[in-house]
Amino acid sequence: MKRATLAIGCGVIGAYGLGAVLTYSPEDPSLNTAADGVPHNLFGGPGAMLADLAVRRLGAAAPLMFAAMFAAGALRVMRRQLVARIDKRRIGAASGGIVLLAAAATTIPTPEGWPLATGSGGMLGDSIASIISGLASMPGLPFLAVLTGIVCAVAGLLFVGWAFQIRPEDVRNAG
Repeated sequence: MKRATLAIGCGVIGAYGLGAVLTYSPEDPSLNTAADGVPHNLFGGPGAMLADLAVRRLGAAAPLMFAAMFAAGALRVMRRQLVARIDKRRIGAASGGIVLLAAAATTIPTPEGWPLATGSGGMLGDSIASIISGLASMPGLPFLAVLTGIVCAVAGLLFVGWAFQIRPEDVRNAG
């Protein structure tokens, strides 16, 4: 019963977070923004706070985190695996993959009007991308931002793909 509760809870939190992040407004009152008025967020003040925390940490990859949580819960329900063992390695791989995708987003030029001081990957993405590009600069490799972005994107997709047990035939059948 505990695993079923975790699966359903993961799906519900993922759906809530996804709705909150997709209606994020930097002008909404939150822990980082002192503002008067009614929040524009779908879930009001609590949603605005959650969205602000997620977007500041993961940037453009914040919706991916909540979509992954929702998908993980929904897949366990659809596959009728509510009481199956939860593999902690897959949770770690999905988390690491999303952070790597945030790092890949950091290497893309920040769009005009991006509301945060951090890059498109948020604080975590900026930190990881700078560590990886710093390591890549030691041997004097050219095009550090492009190389860092490609490495982070490929590794992030592989991690998330493994976490969700996506097989090559699943990818072929999707197209």
